[in-house]
Amino acid sequence: MVLRFIHFLLIFVVVGVSGLGFLAGIMEEKLPQLGIAGPLLPVIVLAVLLWVFSSFVWKRREDAREKEFHKKVEEIRGKILSETMARIRSSQDTDKKQGDQPATGSFRIDSSSADTVVLFNKESGSEVNEQLSYMLYFMSYNFKAYSAAAFIYDPARRTLTLNCYHSRSMHILQNVQIPFGAGVVGRVASENKLFMSGDLSFYASGANEPTYYSHQESISSVLAVPVTASGNELLGVLLIDSKDKNAFREQDKELMKRFSTIASALIVNIRMSANLEQAARTFRLFYEASHKFSVALKTDDIFTALFNIVPHVTVSCVRMVTIIHDNTKNCFRIQRIAGQKYELAEGMEIPLNPGIYSYAFTKSQAVNIADFQAQGNSRYYRFAPNEPSNPAVRSLIVFPIMGGEDRRCVGLFSVESGEPNIFKEHIEQILTTVIENASVAITRSLLYLKMEKLATTDGLTGLNNHRTFQEAMAREFERARRYDRPLSVLLTDIDHFKLFNDTYGHPVGDIVLREVANCIRKAVRLNDIPARYGGEEFAVIIPESDEQGAAIIAERIRSSVEQCVIVNDGKELRVTISIGCASFPPHACSQQDLIDCADKALYASKRAGRNRVSIYNTEMTMT
Repeated sequence: MVLRFIHFLLIFVVVGVSGLGFLAGIMEEKLPQLGIAGPLLPVIVLAVLLWVFSSFVWKRREDAREKEFHKKVEEIRGKILSETMARIRSSQDTDKKQGDQPATGSFRIDSSSADTVVLFNKESGSEVNEQLSYMLYFMSYNFKAYSAAAFIYDPARRTLTLNCYHSRSMHILQNVQIPFGAGVVGRVASENKLFMSGDLSFYASGANEPTYYSHQESISSVLAVPVTASGNELLGVLLIDSKDKNAFREQDKELMKRFSTIASALIVNIRMSANLEQAARTFRLFYEASHKFSVALKTDDIFTALFNIVPHVTVSCVRMVTIIHDNTKNCFRIQRIAGQKYELAEGMEIPLNPGIYSYAFTKSQAVNIADFQAQGNSRYYRFAPNEPSNPAVRSLIVFPIMGGEDRRCVGLFSVESGEPNIFKEHIEQILTTVIENASVAITRSLLYLKMEKLATTDGLTGLNNHRTFQEAMAREFERARRYDRPLSVLLTDIDHFKLFNDTYGHPVGDIVLREVANCIRKAVRLNDIPARYGGEEFAVIIPESDEQGAAIIAERIRSSVEQCVIVNDGKELRVTISIGCASFPPHACSQQDLIDCADKALYASKRAGRNRVSIYNTEMTMT
């Protein structure tokens, strides 16, 4: 490098001397006419040559510095993009590994990925903040700026938030929010074009004063450029300022545009990364929901799974409510409440009306209320026109629950929040998908319950069938034997039922069986187990009761059947029943012995004239 410079200098001297001789020949004739002495000629020529040489060297030096500057900018841009993409790939690999396993519930989908301000405040935006800060430091150093700052645009609030900066001032306002269109930053954002001024005092007072300082700073020069994505979407503003007048040159505009491109790539990439992360979280949520719904065979288990999943989708969830439609009463019944109950209670029955919940049920479509308090309770209500007000309910969304083979609305599921406008479009879509999966699970649950009922109940009377009776009997007998507790059994038989069938026909006989079953169902206690034993015989398992207590229940059944009037074709028909009672441990020491003893007591009632209750004793036989 030094040899090249010496070689260049020698060539310049030779050329200069030659030029000096040539100019001397010309100037000898001209200079006397100008009144310049001959000895001054070499000095003048040498000064001119030195000026040309220094200008050339300075130009080469400036070109080299600018080239190095552009190279540094491209290095920064390449480094930022490569690190960002590496982070995205790493995030994808991590999410892929996590997606292969059931979700643990330690995640939340609670904000839009387009909310750039929120993204920079999250942990995932810390690396990008560092890269932006490094870029601002580089800008401040190369432009010799007093301050360099990056503002992020928040379209929801229409403000620009100071995200990071590098400044020699101690009075920068941390996280200051500048309204859209206000000051230099706001105007650059609203007009979406570059702004440069070498003297802010030329503008109207306050029109373009910097609003990101807490104290008055004598800022004269400002250069600000908008940061935009594809489609001219505004992302933010980059700004440099100086206390010197005319501190920035025209060529600095192009450099600022390059920095704007780098900042745009940073913001777009972090949003892309956030979108990928949210998609992975959503997939994990759906996987967890699908897994929980697939193993739930009862509606209560499905509702429990819903209550566990929904809080991971939305923030500020103060209450969730599941409501079942009662077909017999044509009303709603609140099945489950998770969260603050306030004016609601489980088991509460609500009639159908023009309210919000009834609308969601009749139309079988979701209802999303951004701010329930702003609707006016006099016109819009949830359950009843004069219902108690609850100021804690702001956002409200109600989903229909579809179930059954005909896919009709069988209930409702609602989520309430104490903050307005929580259930935005992407949150509603996720909740809709979860509820649809729950509806499929409920349809499967209803079919399962139907099959279970067919397998365990008698189709004619609705009581437990013989197999279910034997299973329950084995379970209760083992419990009574282990804990030394009393257990009683009743066996009943409709008196002269064969003659009744022959006289009135089997259809009327079926009516009689159903009415007798209803009398037994109403007469027994809640924990007693009635069943159709076979034909016209019925049985009742009575836990925690000795023979005297069982006899009281048996007499209540006998009396209820005796007083029952069956109307058929204008005729009033009546039947009676005979009942046998046996208890453990006094009468039997095994399950089958207990049933046999009750059967012997039943035969004793028939031999004694029917329509009576008999308690087993050892003298009773089957003959």
